[in-house]
Amino acid sequence: MPELPEVERFRQILLPLVNKDHSLFIELCGESPPRKFASSEDVDANTGKWFCVDVIRKGKQLCMILEAPDSGKRRRSQSSSPTKKYFYLHMGMTGKVESANMSCSWGHNNVVDDAANPTEEWPPRFTYLILSSGDEKVAFADSRKFGSCKFSDSLEELGELAPDGLTDTTTPSQREEMATAISNQRLGIKALILDQKRVVSGVGNWVADELLYQCTIHPDQSYLTYEQALDVVKKLHSILSIAVKCLSKDAPYPQEWLFGYRWTKKKAGKDHKGRNLTFLTSGGRTSAIVASIQKLRKSQGIRVPAAKRIKTETKDSRKATKKKIVKKEEKKLTPKGSNVIVTVNNVVIVKVNN
Repeated sequence: MPELPEVERFRQILLPLVNKDHSLFIELCGESPPRKFASSEDVDANTGKWFCVDVIRKGKQLCMILEAPDSGKRRRSQSSSPTKKYFYLHMGMTGKVESANMSCSWGHNNVVDDAANPTEEWPPRFTYLILSSGDEKVAFADSRKFGSCKFSDSLEELGELAPDGLTDTTTPSQREEMATAISNQRLGIKALILDQKRVVSGVGNWVADELLYQCTIHPDQSYLTYEQALDVVKKLHSILSIAVKCLSKDAPYPQEWLFGYRWTKKKAGKDHKGRNLTFLTSGGRTSAIVASIQKLRKSQGIRVPAAKRIKTETKDSRKATKKKIVKKEEKKLTPKGSNVIVTVNNVVIVKVNN
């Protein structure tokens, strides 16, 4: 599945469609487009009627911002007709966006520039949508048909996502806020960061594995300390930034990353340092780890703040002292040689106090 770096590359490929002089035309193609694609009626009602003024991304979700040609006049006249429309694109499992001269290299070492390959036809195979503005054309291809596209009147769909793994981790305050959300969680760290609506959006399977490998954290580890969580956020920003730069240059990801060694179809392999690579299921996904450095620490639990711990200990010590005083008073009140009658489970026990 395309993850944040790939989707950001797709956003870059869509940007040439931003044009206030030419309308955006949308064409459905192929015999049976994916079921989550906009209907032909919606496409016919919107094609050629809007300008694309921007392409934005949050997590793995793309959105083209469309404006009506006379939006300025409509705003001044307070017309009831909408002046903006939003066209959402999601890649699903195998979706990709390509133009005649731009594509995504996917970060592998054996990079093939599809645009420069004369044997590669455009639009690519499994294309179900073509977007055009002026001389620019972009195709949306999806071999497994899990992708989606739709029109909307609002940006609510982006608002439902957790903070973006790249753009919302740039400042110290953003990182600290996300680290606080990640730390001391009962859920395993991989399952936590894969949930697009919980603490971070844009992280998928390979990014999660790469991140936890670089942080030397087991994917099922829970109750991360704040220091561990902050390290996770910092390394996440670094990984995503480097990956986006590599894809923009059609360059492979760094050789020391786990990424280049994890695609073995679950067969045992080694990382760049020769350490054994193993696979397990975490967060419902197949996870590649180096077990020798990514150890599950089951004893790691919630860290109680020092002030609260001191308060609890003081309270417990007071209770213990009170019990000792009560016992001493009981001994004083009970003279030697007298009988002490105790009832336990409705059974009377006579105890001689010596």
